[in-house]
Amino acid sequence: MKQLMFLISGMMLVAASAFASNVENLAAMEFYTSGPDTYTDGSAVIPGETYLFVYVKPGAEFGGVNTQGKLLDKDNNAIVGSAQAFVDSKGNIRCPFTQFSYQPSEYPGTFCIVLLDTRVSTTAVGGFVDAYQVTVATAAGGAISRTVASADAAGNAIGGATAAGAVTKSLLNPETDIPALSGIKTDANGNTVLEVENVRGFGAYAVEATDTLGDWSKADNAGTITNVNVKGKATVTVPASTTKVRFFKVIGK
Repeated sequence: MKQLMFLISGMMLVAASAFASNVENLAAMEFYTSGPDTYTDGSAVIPGETYLFVYVKPGAEFGGVNTQGKLLDKDNNAIVGSAQAFVDSKGNIRCPFTQFSYQPSEYPGTFCIVLLDTRVSTTAVGGFVDAYQVTVATAAGGAISRTVASADAAGNAIGGATAAGAVTKSLLNPETDIPALSGIKTDANGNTVLEVENVRGFGAYAVEATDTLGDWSKADNAGTITNVNVKGKATVTVPASTTKVRFFKVIGK
């Protein structure tokens, strides 16, 4: 299984505040990042990328998400909101200010921001979740108190927050869910068309190519299998190349 991991560069903030209201003991959790947020390769987070806001019950931990961005521990975790990365007035790509109102007695645990990595290209998001980064903070108590917790670019805790990074857990069974290349041809435009068998609708797959068999460390990311909704076959079109010989393999994440 191939797993990827990234960290957010820049300041990630999770703020909890309680405020006076005509609703007794009503509080608000404020989610945002100061930006600019970047992936581990140093490239900026793509506008439209998804941030999840998750509640974690007391005594529990954030259990992560799967390749489809669904919570793995639904008994102890709950998504209370989400937002998409945007470009602010200073040109920073970050999570917008988002507020979640709640009764502290009903949500006595912690909240966290989870930034997903769903890149399908250098300019587009919306594919399978390859990895995520999470920052956790305890909600503030009191009628007018306010606390701000943050994590630095390295993921270290600041101001009482707990930061942790993790890769997503694959839903593919390494014993039985093994994809296989079953066909290869060239279309009228010189593109290579690959047929892949034994794919799963809940999986994430990538095709790699190299011109030197045995040296996959230098392999190109040739294509990604997306929109796989049913068990069976999938087709991947790899753009034409000037390389005379190319070797391909498919990886289930």
